[in-house]
Amino acid sequence: MINCGQLIYNRNYLLLLMKYFVVLFFLGCVSEGFSQKKTYINQWDTLESGTVVYKHIKISEPKKFKLHDYYKITETRVEYRNKSGKIICKQYIVQRTGVDALPCHELLFIQQDFFTNGILKSYWKIKCDCHKVWRKEYNSKGQLLNKQYMLIKRHY
Repeated sequence: MINCGQLIYNRNYLLLLMKYFVVLFFLGCVSEGFSQKKTYINQWDTLESGTVVYKHIKISEPKKFKLHDYYKITETRVEYRNKSGKIICKQYIVQRTGVDALPCHELLFIQQDFFTNGILKSYWKIKCDCHKVWRKEYNSKGQLLNKQYMLIKRHY
């Protein structure tokens, strides 16, 4: 004869196992798309003029090799500082290399130039290999002088 209490306990136990299996299966499927190997590189250089260059490079690539969907993303942050330590220029570059359907190699390029007093002089933002270009220029007080947006149509 089967005990009702034991039957209810076994049923709850099986339902709990099924829930854990579904959650673990879902997490395994989702995490495969996000699994990336990341490499970080930090470099300090000094130019002949006394300008200090700091580079922070982050390289992301998938852990699993896929023949037609393999890519590598490189993010580079560069800061140029003068002898007194004030920022002259900042750059942020995102590049994608590999076999993919995107026609652009350089996904994003941002450059900020500064006056000697530390106020923003100009701002450039370029998306998808000069496909979209934003440009802003400022005076020495930080007021906007010129603003441009260009859209360049390319034929492939």
